[in-house]
Amino acid sequence: MSILKATLNFINAVNDRVGNLLSYFLFLFFALLFMEVILRYFFNSPTVWANELAQMLFGAYAILAGGYILLTGGHVNVDIPGDLTAMDAKGIAEYGFFDGLDDPLFRFLFSLLDLIPWIP
Repeated sequence: MSILKATLNFINAVNDRVGNLLSYFLFLFFALLFMEVILRYFFNSPTVWANELAQMLFGAYAILAGGYILLTGGHVNVDIPGDLTAMDAKGIAEYGFFDGLDDPLFRFLFSLLDLIPWIP
């Protein structure tokens, strides 16, 4: 159990450092897009690569920041039905019905796709 806790603490530390480092990249995104706006509208010389580069960097930023947001609890949760039920019922609903790819119910429902004829 201590190996698992050490591994989780290591992952949390990595997520914390990556999240703190990524927070500075927002200034890079801002500078990149600000430069594009200035070049486009004031100098009439737009770049071909700035918007696409900003999109690609922001995609990587969103993926890498996911662990930090999960660590700090920054995700928006909408639990209207979950707040109205008891904690035991919520645990059964969240973890009892679907445990992942090894869940027999998931395997059964996924195997029903084989019965559907595929029409090209």
